[in-house]
Amino acid sequence: MRNTTPSRKRAILPPAVQRRLDAIQHFLPHLTLSQQRTLALWCFGIQLARSHSLTLVSLLLAPLCKCHANAMRKRLKTWYAQTRRTKRPLKVQSCFAALLRWITTDWSAPTLLLAMDTTTIRNRWIILTVSVLYKKRAIPVAWRVLAWDKQEWNPIWKQLLRALAPAFPPGVRVLVYADRGLYSPELFVYLQQLGVHPMMRVNGDGGVLVEGSTEWQVLQELVPCPGTHWKGRCRVFKTNSLDCTVLAIWAVGMREAWIVLTDLPPCEASAVWYRYRSWIEQGFRDLKRLGWSCHRTLVRDAERLERVWLALAVATLWVLWYGTDAASAHRVWGALWSRKRCVVSVFRRGWLLVWLEILACVEGLCCGWFPDPLEPVEDGGGRV
Repeated sequence: MRNTTPSRKRAILPPAVQRRLDAIQHFLPHLTLSQQRTLALWCFGIQLARSHSLTLVSLLLAPLCKCHANAMRKRLKTWYAQTRRTKRPLKVQSCFAALLRWITTDWSAPTLLLAMDTTTIRNRWIILTVSVLYKKRAIPVAWRVLAWDKQEWNPIWKQLLRALAPAFPPGVRVLVYADRGLYSPELFVYLQQLGVHPMMRVNGDGGVLVEGSTEWQVLQELVPCPGTHWKGRCRVFKTNSLDCTVLAIWAVGMREAWIVLTDLPPCEASAVWYRYRSWIEQGFRDLKRLGWSCHRTLVRDAERLERVWLALAVATLWVLWYGTDAASAHRVWGALWSRKRCVVSVFRRGWLLVWLEILACVEGLCCGWFPDPLEPVEDGGGRV
């Protein structure tokens, strides 16, 4: 009787995995072939399972690759659970600029939006993340996993931004968003030195000296009530003062005002743009409960979790890459858009197209990036 047990030989890559491997080899050429192949397997397995569970991903990939589930599990685990004996360890930091280049290679907009923020996992880990904002979603391109304790974040933010700096596309204006808890004049100046434009929100209780004035006032007084907005050149904070542009808006329906500091001229920026920062929060939801279930991780080592996040980042990038395929956006999914909002998110569309790819219903997907334009700079407050 013929033996139908899966072979213990090298796993056979399905066409869908091979497509991911081709892209990874093109955009992450510094990785070894083994690292590239396993990253492609992780990416595809995460998308299939909608989870980064090692057991679940192994069980799904094993029959597709015609190998034993235990062999697949060992291979996937070895990729992130490296030891001192590993000859060529995977250095996640070396992938940050490459991930950003992957996104910006076909970038068609004059502006690139980045956001800095933190997320937590199981009250055990704090993950400092820099993400590309794209169509109400976010793609992680640089991160650091820290233990749940107090430590200085600014040096780490600088390391992450410095790693991305070589990949900032020439001729493209880069805006970097940060919420109130991350503001520091040191970080503001460092972003300027990198040639990007900070968009950092601050609390309204600080002092401000409007250009041309001699009297200090409170930032909140620039927008005293809902329905008001203001922007202009100022000096903010009496201690650790900073000369910058202040963008302030308190739209009707908002609980409090947005007060944003930037180095852009007042005529070239709008406080309304700060609404794009919330996209990184949706990106964290995609990484957790709405997508890859990272909030359930059992990984107990920071360096290992950083490698797992590389697989999650590539899986997210690929899904959004598929989700904005030009042909499918206009032909297959055109009816799913209303005039005011998207009925199906770009993340969900991309994930569905992954399954169509598996079922051989879609061939030769033409992936690409089609970012939305920024809100126009207006004299009024604009739409929040």
